[in-house]
Amino acid sequence: QIIEDYGKRMIGVNIPGLAPYALKKASEIAGFPGLEISPAERAKEINQPVYVMHGDKDKNINIKYGKLNYDNIPHPNKVWYVVEGADHYNLPSLGAKHVEEKVIPWVIKQMHQP
Repeated sequence: QIIEDYGKRMIGVNIPGLAPYALKKASEIAGFPGLEISPAERAKEINQPVYVMHGDKDKNINIKYGKLNYDNIPHPNKVWYVVEGADHYNLPSLGAKHVEEKVIPWVIKQMHQP
């Protein structure tokens, strides 16, 4: 579904099958298995602490896909944080205070875990 959503965002209409076809052709040209890469599936392989931040206004990657990736991470030490009003490009600036106050201390704490 993410491929179809991306295709719709790029060309303005949803033409079923077009985005997967384009990805398949691009993968063949680049010699890269694009259709085999699934962030949601790869997230199931993460075996370390993770802090995920996602903007609720991100039009590049819908928040539902970010949350799906997060939910698929099996490690018990994980944090999900939504940055209100942030999109794909202004997340760092809008989330900077949260990073300073919460993320950095969290990372330091992880460094001292056995």
